[in-house]
Amino acid sequence: AQALSRGCPILASDLLLNQEVNERVPGALALFPSQDPVACAQQIDRLLGDDSARKVLSGCARQYAQMHSPAAIAEKHWQCYEELWRQN
Repeated sequence: AQALSRGCPILASDLLLNQEVNERVPGALALFPSQDPVACAQQIDRLLGDDSARKVLSGCARQYAQMHSPAAIAEKHWQCYEELWRQN
């Protein structure tokens, strides 16, 4: 979470949790197939040589972190509780 909030470009394996991050904010993580060290190394090389790809990752990481910050989550919970309160 701290790396995302600081806008660090992140390379991660394609585990379901990481895929979910990318579903919520496409481009928040660069993914490589799990258990494939060659693909990981290729992604590292690609990212090291591509400033624009790292900038996109950085911006999307910050966006994800803002959307899922403790304050944003608390606000979503508050809105849910307010809606439940109005229904009763």
